[in-house]
Amino acid sequence: MAKPVILGTLISAALFCWSDGVVNADLMSREIRLPKDCPRFLKVTSKPAQEGLIGFVIRIQPEEATNAGDLYRGRVGTAGHLKLSSADALLGAIQVHESSEKSPDKSSDGGIAEFRFELVSQVAKHSTFTINASLFEKNGRPTLGGGKTYRIHLDGFLPGESPH
Repeated sequence: MAKPVILGTLISAALFCWSDGVVNADLMSREIRLPKDCPRFLKVTSKPAQEGLIGFVIRIQPEEATNAGDLYRGRVGTAGHLKLSSADALLGAIQVHESSEKSPDKSSDGGIAEFRFELVSQVAKHSTFTINASLFEKNGRPTLGGGKTYRIHLDGFLPGESPH
């Protein structure tokens, strides 16, 4: 009788490990809909740009976001993903790389990761930007479960519009 229980436990563990990305993203993610939802280490700004576009700047302090502390200091990485949508459909999803442009408040040691992009307001109203902050081991591999995900709903950050 113990063998089916052990087999069932092993299958459950294997399924959990196989789906780790999905499960982990759900457990370690946070929805950001308005500026008041931003933790102290995350800042989202927007302003009108050229030709009717809206420029977004998203800054995060990844070591603070992941609680890296002394143990993981200097071994934190970020990744940004933009999901573009209209009112009716998903238009596409792209990776956004950190900006190489230096801001006055960006520390020289990379203490702040910054992402910049421009969108048409009709697309921004229905789109999200997801930023992942991840811890890495000394061997360069990502730490299992060592990270946080923040999904930012851009409609709450449009310039000159009051959020719904």
